Amino acid sequence: MNSLFAKAQAILPHHAITGLVNWFARIEAPWFKDLFIKSAKGLLNIELDDAQRRDLKDYRSFNDFFTRELRAESRPISQTPNVACPVDGRISAIGEIRKNT
Repeated sequence: MNSLFAKAQAILPHHAITGLVNWFARIEAPWFKDLFIKSAKGLLNIELDDAQRRDLKDYRSFNDFFTRELRAESRPISQTPNVACPVDGRISAIGEIRKNT
């Protein structure tokens, strides 16, 4: 499946797909954006416990949902010398750091 996905990415028109996804992400029609947001939330197991707005209907579009604000107290930034990451995600690759690279 991964190799098929990689092959599809290699032959598809990237700019056209990016533009199409950008257009879909900004649709504000309630029936569409609610379905899009609910589907993404379910497929990606997105929790809204830390979000300022927890009701999916409060988002204007998928883009608004995707860039949602967190409650100030939900994730304080560490004051110790650690690595801070401003987004949710997973590390998919890691290597040795040499000379800041």
